Amino acid sequence: MANYVRELRLQRAHHLLTHGDASKEQIGDIAYRCGFDDPVHLTRLFRQRFGLTPNELRSSVASPGAETGTPGRPTGLLRTGALRSWIDAAIAATTLFSEILL
Repeated sequence: MANYVRELRLQRAHHLLTHGDASKEQIGDIAYRCGFDDPVHLTRLFRQRFGLTPNELRSSVASPGAETGTPGRPTGLLRTGALRSWIDAAIAATTLFSEILL
């Protein structure tokens, strides 16, 4: 269960970094919004899970063609349609699961 919750938190952080005004928000603030007590802990887990740090991901979003060499084309990490659907489903499942336990 702990691994599942950690995965949801990491996916949420990924989502926050790739959408909206993430470039204006500090990594520490994103960490706390996602349930991490320490931004360093988020960064370590994020790198293990996604292969890059939150700052590196944010930089790749700011300049999508930088990694691929294709201007205006996001990397494979940024296929957000499927990711967004997965996050929504996972959050709904977690909410349902927590209501069942209560």
